[in-house]
This record gives sequence, structure tokens and C-alpha cells, in this order.
Amino acid sequence: MLGRNEYGTRYRSRHDPKLVEIWQELGAEFDGKHSKTKAQYVLAKYADFYNISEYDGSETISIRYEDYQVDQISNILDATKQTDSEKLAAIRRVVESCVESNAIVDELPEYPPVLK
Repeated sequence: MLGRNEYGTRYRSRHDPKLVEIWQELGAEFDGKHSKTKAQYVLAKYADFYNISEYDGSETISIRYEDYQVDQISNILDATKQTDSEKLAAIRRVVESCVESNAIVDELPEYPPVLK
């Protein structure tokens, strides 16, 4: 799960299983002098739709629900085996159920963590 930032530098995604495994194995050795890495869990369906923002050295994870909705609705509209009424019903379900108060939690071991 390698990517590139805006400067062309390669990096590992914060939810990369190898990076998480290294963090779990190293424990406190993973952190620098002025950092303490913490794991939070993002529901799997939002794995490609989260942001990590930083302010004054502290990071916060947020879900881009609108991007998730657009992606899901595009997939529904591209489906060829559904009638228009089935597509409309599926779109309504996406819109109504998208925002979840428990999309990011501190402990949920069945989902891979995101390091922050």
C-alpha cells in the first residue's frame, strides 16, 4: 500500500497492514522523541475515505462521507442488472445510512487500525 505525497515522496498508507504490524511489534520504540502513535479503527467501508489532519502536533481522523456517498452512488448507477426503481432505492439507502457516529473508534479489533 505505497503511495506518493504531493512532493513525490513514497509513503505507506496509515492503514497498511505491514505498517500496523511493525507498530504492534515495536511498541514504544516505534515513536520518536516527541510522538506517541495511537491506533484508531475506521469501519472497513470507509477505508478509502478518511483524512488525517494535524493541528499543533495533534492529529485527528475524519471521514469524507460525501466522497463515500458519491462513490457508492456511482457504483449503483453503473450497475446493469438493476432496474431504475431498484437503483433509486439503493441510492436512498446510501444517503440515509451514510453518517455513522461509530465510524471511528479507539477499540474494535475486527477492523484494521489507522495509525495517527
